[in-house]
Amino acid sequence: MTIEKYALKKKKWENWKKPSFARITIGLGILTFIIAFMVTMSVKSNQRNNQISAVMTTFAPVEYKAPIDLVENFALSYEDDAPLLANVPEAIPVMAAVLEWGRPAKGEEIARYSEDELVFSKTMEDWRVHLGIDYLGDIGSSVMAAADGEVIAVGYDEEWGNYIEIAHINGYISRYASLQKGPPVKKGDLVMRGQVIGGMDRTATVEGAEAPHLHFEVRLEGKLVNPAELI
Repeated sequence: MTIEKYALKKKKWENWKKPSFARITIGLGILTFIIAFMVTMSVKSNQRNNQISAVMTTFAPVEYKAPIDLVENFALSYEDDAPLLANVPEAIPVMAAVLEWGRPAKGEEIARYSEDELVFSKTMEDWRVHLGIDYLGDIGSSVMAAADGEVIAVGYDEEWGNYIEIAHINGYISRYASLQKGPPVKKGDLVMRGQVIGGMDRTATVEGAEAPHLHFEVRLEGKLVNPAELI
């Protein structure tokens, strides 16, 4: 009985080893599917690479544009405004041994330096000291460096709006406030007296009721001084 069962199992195994039409068909189908899948993935990969190459070929860097309000309102001319000097030649003594001051704007003085005498503020509606000089102008009127020096700050103040600070020799620091945003200078730039560093606006909240103007201050070793005595 045992011999017959062994012979029967052996016969079934030999029949299984013999190839049949069904097994051959299934095997060919699986092989065909695998080949088709690999070809499809290869085609998609080539298409994706071609698309990336096309994008990189046509890519162009975005051109930088200055703020609209600065460009529209700046009316530079050699008669009325100092020329904009983006790069100061190294041969020019921007930190001259002798400090010479000039007007930071061409407009009329509408508020003078007043340390001991109170003046009325239209914006704050009170009497207070005015520790700078205000120069009248239009939005975008040129603001110029009052003396050779180095830009040490370009920022925004809640009271005085957009401002620029320049350090000079002998411990002087000049400050230009109520400016437009996006000035043509940045921290670390060396500037010359008369070089355009920004444009007027009315961004100073403490003087917002006034016409567009420059609020100009000068400090000597940290103490505010009268700019009129220097210019």
